[in-house]
Amino acid sequence: MYQVLNRPNEIVVAYDIETCVRSDAKKHLEQADCGFDKRLKDPAKIEESRKEKRQEAIEKAPLYWWHGQIVSVACEEVLSGNKFSICTMDEKKLLTSLFDYLANLSKADTQMEVSLVGKNSAGFDRGYIIGRCIALDIGVPSFMKKTWGTIDDIDQFFGGKLSSQCGKLSDYAFGIGMEKGGHGSEVAEMVKGERWDDIVKYNEMDTRITAEIIKRYMKSWER
Repeated sequence: MYQVLNRPNEIVVAYDIETCVRSDAKKHLEQADCGFDKRLKDPAKIEESRKEKRQEAIEKAPLYWWHGQIVSVACEEVLSGNKFSICTMDEKKLLTSLFDYLANLSKADTQMEVSLVGKNSAGFDRGYIIGRCIALDIGVPSFMKKTWGTIDDIDQFFGGKLSSQCGKLSDYAFGIGMEKGGHGSEVAEMVKGERWDDIVKYNEMDTRITAEIIKRYMKSWER
């Protein structure tokens, strides 16, 4: 007799996703200042270092939901061996097909629940899928969400601090198509110059981005 992983009435599904860089993110990174080797002094070498850092950012872009997209998903029901897979550049179609498949697993028996298990799922796959749901604003299925008790940090949506899918607020803003200007380090200068209105605008902008992410996470995916 096989034992369930966490609880009775459980359908265990092994899964994995494959990703690529989005075309708009690639264009964004080609123009972005991704930094340079601070040890360099020669202007020509600094510029070359900037190009290398930019190229490195483009190569790593598929690893993050704010710059990448899912192009393939494969699933296998552990006990039955039944399989599901889809590969397409139409990400909404891909995610909808995946969620329909998972929802159908428990449709015949409403007492059954689906558990997704993958390699580094907590640090990558689950947070990535949730991130793309938020980016596309299609709602997040209940079976993709985890229960942590009180959620007080939006990073928890993507797996928490140990997850590779947690980034800066500016990353999240780009991922959902919002603009985040300025940086927290600039507040000191604003205070020095008594630019109180600018501080309020900057503060409200960060809150607006955070609120939009929370709203999209709270939105339920519906078939």
